[in-house]
Amino acid sequence: MSTDGCDVVVVGTGAAGLTAALGLAGAGRDVVLMSKTGVGGGSTAWAQGGLAAVIDPQDSVELHVHDTLEAGAGLCDPATVADLVEAAPTAIDDLVRLGARFDTEDDGRLALALEGGHHARRVVHAGGDASGAEVSRTLTTAVAALVDQGRLRVVEDTIAVDAVRDIRGAVCGVSTLDRHGRHDVLAARAVVLATGGIGHLWDATTNPATSTGDGLALALRAGAVVRDVEF
Repeated sequence: MSTDGCDVVVVGTGAAGLTAALGLAGAGRDVVLMSKTGVGGGSTAWAQGGLAAVIDPQDSVELHVHDTLEAGAGLCDPATVADLVEAAPTAIDDLVRLGARFDTEDDGRLALALEGGHHARRVVHAGGDASGAEVSRTLTTAVAALVDQGRLRVVEDTIAVDAVRDIRGAVCGVSTLDRHGRHDVLAARAVVLATGGIGHLWDATTNPATSTGDGLALALRAGAVVRDVEF
C-alpha cells in the first residue's frame, strides 16, 4: 500500500465506518477508508430484520427509550439508549436522502411494522428482511461517489494491524498488512475504529468470516478501554 498520510483513517466499512467516512469527508477532512476485504464487506449487509426509529407522529422518543430499556432487562446503558433513539429518525432520513429503498405504503409513506418489544409501529424494513443489504448498498454507493469526486480515498484488502504512536505516545496512524503480505504505515491525525465484533470467536456464528475482532485487539493494545465485548 502506498497511501500518503491523511487527517483521519477510518478502519472498517460496515454501516458505522461508511457513515463516519461520509460525514468526515463531507466536512472537508482528508479521509482514508480502509477495509480488510472490499468496501461494504462485513456484517452490515448480512443483517436482517428492521431499523427502529420514531417516525409516526403518535410515537415518541420517551416511549421508544422505555421500550428499549424494558427489553434490555437492565443490560442497557440509559444514556446510550437515549442518544441512539434520538438520533435514529435523522439516520433514517439521511439514508432515504442517499437513495435507500425502504418498504413503503401505497401512499409512499414508510411502512412501519409493530414488532416484539415495541409498543408502537416504528420498525422500517427494506425488501422484507434485506434491510442490512440495502443500508450497505446505499452507503457504499455514496462512498463510491465521493471517491469518484476525489474527496475520499479507499484502501481495500488491507488489515490495520496496530496503532502507531508518536514520541508523546499519542496515536498517529496505523501499521497495515495487505493481502500480498506487504507491511506499511499509514499516518493519520486521528484513527476511527469501526471494525465490528468478534463473532468468529465461537464455532457457531451468523457473522461473516471477517468478524475476527482485529479492531478490538488493536484498541486493547493501544490502551483503549473496551466494554460489552460479549455483545
